[in-house]
Amino acid sequence: MSGYLDVGGRCLLAVVFLMSTVGKARSPVLFRAFAKSLRDLRVLPAGRETAAAALIVAAEATGGVLLVFDATATGGALLSAALLTVFAVVIAWSTSRGGSAGCRCFGASTRPLGRAHVVRNVLLALVAVFVAVAGHDQRLLAPGTAVAFITGGAVALVVARLDDIVDLFGASPDPRTPH
Repeated sequence: MSGYLDVGGRCLLAVVFLMSTVGKARSPVLFRAFAKSLRDLRVLPAGRETAAAALIVAAEATGGVLLVFDATATGGALLSAALLTVFAVVIAWSTSRGGSAGCRCFGASTRPLGRAHVVRNVLLALVAVFVAVAGHDQRLLAPGTAVAFITGGAVALVVARLDDIVDLFGASPDPRTPH
Protein backbone atom coordinates (compact mmCIF):
# COMPACT_ATOMS: atom_id res chain seq x y z
CA MET A 1 0.00 0.00 0.00
CA SER A 2 2.77 2.47 0.87
CA GLY A 3 4.19 1.95 -2.62
CA TYR A 4 1.03 3.32 -4.19
CA LEU A 5 0.99 6.22 -1.72
CA ASP A 6 4.59 6.89 -2.73
CA VAL A 7 3.62 7.00 -6.42
CA GLY A 8 0.65 9.27 -5.70
CA GLY A 9 2.75 11.55 -3.48
CA ARG A 10 5.55 11.77 -6.01
CA CYS A 11 3.10 12.60 -8.78
CA LEU A 12 1.37 15.20 -6.60
CA LEU A 13 4.63 16.93 -5.73
CA ALA A 14 6.15 16.68 -9.20
CA VAL A 15 3.07 18.16 -10.87
CA VAL A 16 2.78 20.93 -8.25
CA PHE A 17 6.43 21.92 -8.67
CA LEU A 18 6.40 21.70 -12.44
CA MET A 19 3.17 23.74 -12.66
CA SER A 20 4.72 26.26 -10.29
CA THR A 21 7.87 26.45 -12.41
CA VAL A 22 5.96 26.90 -15.66
CA GLY A 23 3.58 29.41 -14.05
CA LYS A 24 6.45 31.63 -12.98
CA ALA A 25 8.85 31.17 -15.88
CA ARG A 26 6.58 31.00 -18.93
CA SER A 27 6.90 34.72 -19.57
CA PRO A 28 9.13 37.60 -18.47
CA VAL A 29 6.06 39.44 -17.16
CA LEU A 30 5.07 36.58 -14.84
CA PHE A 31 8.66 36.08 -13.69
CA ARG A 32 8.99 39.78 -12.83
CA ALA A 33 5.65 39.67 -10.99
CA PHE A 34 6.95 36.70 -8.97
CA ALA A 35 10.18 38.56 -8.17
CA LYS A 36 8.12 41.58 -7.08
CA SER A 37 6.04 39.37 -4.80
CA LEU A 38 9.28 38.27 -3.12
CA ARG A 39 10.14 41.93 -2.53
CA ASP A 40 6.65 42.48 -1.10
CA LEU A 41 7.28 39.72 1.46
CA ARG A 42 9.90 42.01 3.01
CA VAL A 43 12.28 39.21 3.97
CA LEU A 44 15.07 39.73 1.43
CA PRO A 45 17.67 42.48 1.24
CA ALA A 46 16.73 45.06 -1.39
CA GLY A 47 17.79 44.12 -4.89
CA ARG A 48 18.02 40.37 -4.21
CA GLU A 49 14.52 39.40 -5.33
CA THR A 50 15.37 38.61 -8.98
CA ALA A 51 18.23 36.31 -8.00
CA ALA A 52 16.06 34.68 -5.32
CA ALA A 53 13.23 34.22 -7.84
CA ALA A 54 15.59 32.53 -10.30
CA LEU A 55 16.95 30.27 -7.56
CA ILE A 56 13.44 29.31 -6.43
CA VAL A 57 12.29 28.53 -9.97
CA ALA A 58 15.40 26.42 -10.58
CA ALA A 59 15.00 24.56 -7.28
CA GLU A 60 11.31 23.86 -7.94
CA ALA A 61 12.08 22.57 -11.44
CA THR A 62 14.88 20.41 -10.09
CA GLY A 63 12.71 18.97 -7.32
CA GLY A 64 9.90 18.22 -9.76
CA VAL A 65 12.18 16.40 -12.19
CA LEU A 66 14.03 14.46 -9.48
CA LEU A 67 10.72 13.11 -8.15
CA VAL A 68 9.95 11.45 -11.47
CA PHE A 69 12.76 8.91 -11.36
CA ASP A 70 13.11 6.13 -8.77
CA ALA A 71 16.87 6.68 -8.47
CA THR A 72 16.48 10.37 -7.60
CA ALA A 73 13.04 10.45 -5.96
CA THR A 74 14.37 10.56 -2.40
CA GLY A 75 16.58 13.55 -3.21
CA GLY A 76 13.67 15.24 -4.95
CA ALA A 77 11.44 14.62 -1.96
CA LEU A 78 14.03 16.01 0.46
CA LEU A 79 14.53 19.09 -1.71
CA SER A 80 10.74 19.49 -1.94
CA ALA A 81 10.31 19.17 1.83
CA ALA A 82 13.02 21.77 2.43
CA LEU A 83 11.55 24.23 -0.10
CA LEU A 84 8.00 23.83 1.17
CA THR A 85 9.10 24.27 4.78
CA VAL A 86 11.00 27.44 3.91
CA PHE A 87 7.98 28.72 1.96
CA ALA A 88 5.66 28.07 4.93
CA VAL A 89 8.00 29.74 7.41
CA VAL A 90 8.61 32.79 5.20
CA ILE A 91 4.91 33.26 4.48
CA ALA A 92 3.98 32.91 8.17
CA TRP A 93 6.74 35.28 9.25
CA SER A 94 5.96 37.86 6.58
CA THR A 95 2.22 37.90 7.14
CA SER A 96 2.68 38.11 10.90
CA ARG A 97 4.71 41.29 10.30
CA GLY A 98 2.10 42.84 8.01
CA GLY A 99 3.50 41.66 4.69
CA SER A 100 0.90 41.62 1.94
CA ALA A 101 2.51 39.88 -0.99
CA GLY A 102 0.26 38.33 -3.57
CA CYS A 103 0.46 34.59 -4.06
CA ARG A 104 2.46 34.14 -7.21
CA CYS A 105 3.03 30.50 -6.27
CA PHE A 106 1.74 29.31 -9.64
CA GLY A 107 2.34 32.51 -11.57
CA ALA A 108 -0.90 34.37 -12.10
CA SER A 109 -2.85 34.52 -8.84
CA THR A 110 -2.75 37.77 -6.91
CA ARG A 111 -4.64 36.57 -3.81
CA PRO A 112 -2.71 37.79 -0.77
CA LEU A 113 -0.66 35.15 0.98
CA GLY A 114 -2.12 33.98 4.27
CA ARG A 115 -2.68 31.07 6.61
CA ALA A 116 -4.19 28.88 3.90
CA HIS A 117 -0.91 29.10 1.96
CA VAL A 118 1.07 28.18 5.06
CA VAL A 119 -1.19 25.17 5.68
CA ARG A 120 -0.95 24.10 2.02
CA ASN A 121 2.85 24.21 2.14
CA VAL A 122 3.03 22.35 5.45
CA LEU A 123 0.75 19.59 4.16
CA LEU A 124 2.78 19.29 0.96
CA ALA A 125 5.99 19.19 3.02
CA LEU A 126 4.54 16.29 5.03
CA VAL A 127 3.79 14.46 1.78
CA ALA A 128 7.40 15.09 0.71
CA VAL A 129 8.73 13.70 3.99
CA PHE A 130 6.56 10.60 3.54
CA VAL A 131 7.90 10.13 -0.01
CA ALA A 132 11.48 10.55 1.24
CA VAL A 133 11.11 7.80 3.86
CA ALA A 134 8.61 5.48 2.12
CA GLY A 135 11.02 3.82 -0.22
CA HIS A 136 10.26 3.29 -3.88
CA ASP A 137 8.76 -0.16 -4.43
CA GLN A 138 9.20 -1.28 -8.02
CA ARG A 139 6.94 -4.34 -7.61
CA LEU A 140 3.65 -2.48 -7.94
CA LEU A 141 0.74 -3.63 -10.08
CA ALA A 142 -0.06 -1.49 -13.11
CA PRO A 143 -3.74 -0.80 -12.26
CA GLY A 144 -2.91 0.41 -8.74
CA THR A 145 -0.01 2.48 -10.04
CA ALA A 146 -2.28 4.11 -12.62
CA VAL A 147 -4.89 4.97 -9.98
CA ALA A 148 -2.18 6.43 -7.68
CA PHE A 149 -0.69 8.42 -10.55
CA ILE A 150 -4.05 9.82 -11.68
CA THR A 151 -5.09 10.62 -8.11
CA GLY A 152 -1.80 12.41 -7.39
CA GLY A 153 -2.15 14.43 -10.58
CA ALA A 154 -5.77 15.35 -9.83
CA VAL A 155 -4.92 16.48 -6.29
CA ALA A 156 -2.02 18.52 -7.71
CA LEU A 157 -4.39 20.34 -10.06
CA VAL A 158 -6.68 21.19 -7.14
CA VAL A 159 -3.70 22.38 -5.07
CA ALA A 160 -2.43 24.55 -7.92
CA ARG A 161 -5.82 26.09 -8.60
CA LEU A 162 -7.00 26.37 -4.99
CA ASP A 163 -7.01 30.18 -4.96
CA ASP A 164 -9.18 30.20 -8.09
CA ILE A 165 -11.54 27.58 -6.64
CA VAL A 166 -11.94 29.62 -3.45
CA ASP A 167 -12.59 32.76 -5.51
CA LEU A 168 -15.14 30.91 -7.63
CA PHE A 169 -17.21 29.97 -4.61
CA GLY A 170 -16.78 33.35 -2.94
CA ALA A 171 -15.22 32.13 0.29
CA SER A 172 -12.02 33.49 1.71
CA PRO A 173 -9.64 30.89 3.16
CA ASP A 174 -8.13 33.49 5.47
CA PRO A 175 -10.29 35.93 7.44
CA ARG A 176 -7.62 38.63 6.99
CA THR A 177 -7.81 38.24 3.22
CA PRO A 178 -10.04 40.82 1.54
CA HIS A 179 -12.64 39.38 -0.76
